[in-house]
Amino acid sequence: MLRDRALFIIRIFLSAVLLAASIWKGNGMAVGTCAVAFVISIPVAVHCPKSVSFYSRVASLTLLICTVIMLTAVPYESMFRGGDSDMTWACISAALSGAVLITQAVLFFFLTASVFKASYNWVLVGGMGWIIGLGFMVIRYLTLLIFQYDEAESGLLVNPVTTVGMLVNLIMFVAAFVTIGNVMKKKRLIITSNGLEAMR
Repeated sequence: MLRDRALFIIRIFLSAVLLAASIWKGNGMAVGTCAVAFVISIPVAVHCPKSVSFYSRVASLTLLICTVIMLTAVPYESMFRGGDSDMTWACISAALSGAVLITQAVLFFFLTASVFKASYNWVLVGGMGWIIGLGFMVIRYLTLLIFQYDEAESGLLVNPVTTVGMLVNLIMFVAAFVTIGNVMKKKRLIITSNGLEAMR
């Protein structure tokens, strides 16, 4: 029990460090992504049972890998190197951020099930998961506009760039949660306050 709680705390610390690094680098896309992960990681550590620990580990690993890539391999500055690099940056960054937000949306189901003693079947997860993901995406784009306000004002960060990123995420969210819903349906799984359980 203590080991699981310690791991949850380590994940909170990890998301805080990545959030700080994203702020330091001035990457609004990464800031929004890490902020969502940080905010969700705290109540997950408090309320979720240890059976959710595996999914939390997957979410943390996804956050670590994708954020490091966003800040190093495809930093925000790369979109100003000319040509069509802005669209390339938007697609790659949105895909990396989207992968993180999908895992956070899954944790959101576990969290709300634990807090409110609720249960979610494949219909609710498949039908609502992508909407939750889009909500997280809005938060991410707000931080992008805050941190890249000067570029947005000068016309360097234009609507087509953000729109492409949103479309990439929408496709990812719908595909991911339809797939998750189908797997839950086939295996007769349900999310409850105890984690992921087989339906009786």
